[in-house]
Amino acid sequence: MKQICFLFFILPFLAAAQAQDSIAWRLDWEIAPLVNPVWQVDAFGNLIIGEKDQLTKYDSTGVRKFIQSSKHLGTISAIDPSNPMKTLIFSEQQQLVGYIDNTLSKQQENIELSNYELSYVTLVTTSSQPDKFWVYDQDNSKIVLISTNRQQGQRIDNVNGLLGCKEIIQLFEKDNYLYVVDKQRGIYQFDTYGTLVFHWESVGILWAKVEGGFAYMLKDKFLQVLQLSNRNITNIPLPVTDILRFQKLGNNFYFAGKDRIQKYSLQLFE
Repeated sequence: MKQICFLFFILPFLAAAQAQDSIAWRLDWEIAPLVNPVWQVDAFGNLIIGEKDQLTKYDSTGVRKFIQSSKHLGTISAIDPSNPMKTLIFSEQQQLVGYIDNTLSKQQENIELSNYELSYVTLVTTSSQPDKFWVYDQDNSKIVLISTNRQQGQRIDNVNGLLGCKEIIQLFEKDNYLYVVDKQRGIYQFDTYGTLVFHWESVGILWAKVEGGFAYMLKDKFLQVLQLSNRNITNIPLPVTDILRFQKLGNNFYFAGKDRIQKYSLQLFE
């Protein structure tokens, strides 16, 4: 038995492996019960969960390490630990952005999005540019790169009209590209100046991740792996039903439903 260290190294063989039932998911651990958790996994495999106004951090083995109240922000809507030492947290309810350290402690004063000529922000994600983050202003259909020192950042106006989007569910930056995920239209790739570079059409995406030249898209009953260079697609059956979101870190996949988060390893049998 050989574990897949990085899925994209063996993608050409996955289709054949599927046909022979030689792909298997191994459940490593789970955290339950939860109530509609907001969560993310950092680069070290630490899992940060937000439930209402409480944050909890687990290590890569599922052991709880820290608990902190987030009453200064209200209900947590998004967590972005792209920088594990300075994790971004967002409250859609309060229209606030804050930062916490690796012990979940508040790092600085919260940022009020209403101070940046924004109407109603629904998505926030960290930028690789220092002290900057991207926001999606749903009311005004625009994406803006916010700088905490108030310098003018990039912006994409009339997103729905420009892209024909129906339901934008994700916004994230990866390898100096900004990705916009629409549930019915697919994945859009922008450079960091806000110029549209590419569009991969796909319908019914529940969640997506881009890594190493591949897009991993959660669909209703399977994980779809799209090779961005040639659009080759591989479908991998999911280990359980009712998955709403996922994260991938190396060979590990974290799947979440409404009441639990589970960590799986994907294995290939020879």
